[in-house]
Amino acid sequence: MAPCQEDILLEKIQINSIQEIKKDNMTASVMEAFQNTSDSRTQTQILSIIVNNHTKTELQTLIPRLTINKIDSARKHALVSGPDTVLNQPKIYRMKLSKPKVGHFVEFILNPIYSNIVGFGETILKLSSKEKIKVPKVIRNVINARLIETYLSYCKDSGFDTFSRASLYRILNFCHASKQKSLQGLDNITALGMGAVDTLLKLLTKLETFGVSYPESKKLTNILHMVNIFMKFEYKTHLHKLDGCEDHCTVFALSDPVDAKFAAACEHSHESSCQKCSLVESCVPQIRIKLNDISTNIPDQIVEELTYELDNSEMNLVDWKKHILTTIPQDQARTNVLKNLHVDQGLVILDWAMKFLPYQFRETQSDFFAVFLKSDNAACYHCTNPLAFIHQNNGQFPIKVAEYNFSEAQSGKDLCDSKTGSCRMHIYKYANEGHDVLNSRSMKLALDSYGGVKGTQACIVSVNAEDEPKTKIRMPGISTYNNFNFENDGIIARKAYKVGEGHVIKTSTQCSETISVERVYKLEVLDPFSQDQPISGKLHKFADSRIEDTHDQQPCLEENQPIAENSMNISTCSTSSAYFCCPDFSCDKVFATSNNLDRHLLIGNHNYRKNTISSMDTAVQIYSSSCIDLQKYHENVIQEASHEVEISVNLNAKSRKGRGLKSKRANVRFSDKVKTYLQEICASCEKTGSRPDFIALSEELRKATDENGHKLFTIQEWLNPPQIKGYIANIISKSKSSLAVKKPRAELQEVNVDDDENSQKLLLC
Repeated sequence: MAPCQEDILLEKIQINSIQEIKKDNMTASVMEAFQNTSDSRTQTQILSIIVNNHTKTELQTLIPRLTINKIDSARKHALVSGPDTVLNQPKIYRMKLSKPKVGHFVEFILNPIYSNIVGFGETILKLSSKEKIKVPKVIRNVINARLIETYLSYCKDSGFDTFSRASLYRILNFCHASKQKSLQGLDNITALGMGAVDTLLKLLTKLETFGVSYPESKKLTNILHMVNIFMKFEYKTHLHKLDGCEDHCTVFALSDPVDAKFAAACEHSHESSCQKCSLVESCVPQIRIKLNDISTNIPDQIVEELTYELDNSEMNLVDWKKHILTTIPQDQARTNVLKNLHVDQGLVILDWAMKFLPYQFRETQSDFFAVFLKSDNAACYHCTNPLAFIHQNNGQFPIKVAEYNFSEAQSGKDLCDSKTGSCRMHIYKYANEGHDVLNSRSMKLALDSYGGVKGTQACIVSVNAEDEPKTKIRMPGISTYNNFNFENDGIIARKAYKVGEGHVIKTSTQCSETISVERVYKLEVLDPFSQDQPISGKLHKFADSRIEDTHDQQPCLEENQPIAENSMNISTCSTSSAYFCCPDFSCDKVFATSNNLDRHLLIGNHNYRKNTISSMDTAVQIYSSSCIDLQKYHENVIQEASHEVEISVNLNAKSRKGRGLKSKRANVRFSDKVKTYLQEICASCEKTGSRPDFIALSEELRKATDENGHKLFTIQEWLNPPQIKGYIANIISKSKSSLAVKKPRAELQEVNVDDDENSQKLLLC
């Protein structure tokens, strides 16, 4: 075809496999950057910029020694993460902190002595991968330094090898909890009292804008701060049954001035007075006087609102004082029972604790002939049915019930909370080892694992709700009775512990066939108590004689001994940071071991004393030359306050008698207008998913107006935050019960590996 031109023709007609590749500035820069780095991940990220612009052959031509695997990795990176997307190298952690030691520390810090889990709210914990974990809201009662010192002492006492201080601090920082600034959810009565002081401080600020002078406002503010500190820390140390002050004598304050059955006569006179106690009752009347003086310069609507806040604050302050006054004698019931307990007697503390919903808890009661009961003020306990059942069938019980004492509302349950907290941590430890705790049987297996929880046993019983007795027995005024003694001829009820002879409830009025033993005692034991585990160990004697290394080594405060002003416990919290202080701020006992602290909390033998020579007082005495003017100023404030207002101070003894007893309050029905208003707000919150603010709603009810500027609700229709909270909770409860639908369970299905890869390819395409 082409003589003597074969080479030229072949060059023209053959396909040139190596075409010239056009390189622009960006491609040249990418090639240079790729060749200048030696990190494989960085090369993949750089190559992903141009990997889709050329074929594999072209890329291998441009970049020598480029492999097909590297090109595929760059294309996958460009498809999944995007071209030139920088991905950080995954961190590989070495497990330096062993999981059992971490669990041991977490179990210690979640002890109810140091932490409280409230029934509302949640805390969000963040992992290093930005993952969020929601846990119930935890309130820590002590600072981190004190908690770590106590834990290290506990580990040294038990011979447990733990982490360093720095590691423990890091764990606490990551497992953060709220500090105890408020008692809302833990002790609502105290929280409302502290909130009343805050409300009065804000009210004084408003009065200052309306004409009250700054010196008068400043003086009232100082009085409120004194009242707040006194009620938090000092008032509990003043209470005693033999005190000569009416505000301090518990027998006089808890005696009913109307019914002699619930009153006791004091053998001593009440001639002394306490200026700080008088300030609690006189601070609100002083503010009311200032409000009345300037009421002509304030609009009537604002005066009405301020008066309402004053009345509510005064009521909450009085309730706070009654709460403290009632708590001390009711806790004394447990101490006296344990002090006089015989070999054939026992004490049972009951608590309505729904820590795990499907769990039925019972304690063993073998080898006892008499038992003393103490429980909280839950409605399931403080009602007619259990008391009538105990009294009617007490003779048939193998264990006779001698007393039934109720603790003050929202107090006296620290032992039950401590036990349930230990059980909960034991279950979590069992679950962390790969076990599932889904029902009552698996829960009992968890509680019995590794020898069980010390001092705790569990069994599973089945209760038929259809056999619940329906009785019509009534005890008028049962909500005011807190102490019950079961005698042969009836029940002796008292309003306060050992105050008065009590009211006798006859046997004939408390009998019913529906609460007989045969009809009530129908418990089917599904899994009985496990066998007791032998306790073994060694006893250690501590050389430091300043600290109590045995229970009740230091003489406690007896009932028949007055409080000495110069008496002071040598073992204070400042003795050594490695010792265990009582979590009660007013108790000055310190213990060398954690077990002794638990035993002290079990008995409740707190040592309330007026520490007139504390370390802070010593510092004040040293610094007194510079602070004498400030001290005189505070004394003048107290004296002026006590002389200006004589409303509460000059009351006679008859009207002040029985101030610590519960006052009767009439039930108030909400108007239809208020109900409709709250229902609309509740429906709006349900749609938006927001939680209603009960304090803001209480203020909104007082300030809501119509189109003409007139208020929608009268003062009789105004509600405080607890009332609004209870009504909205009732609405939500009814709506949930009416719309309760069984949700379908999500089931996990096995997926073949090939199918999973095919689905992944489809997603990538």
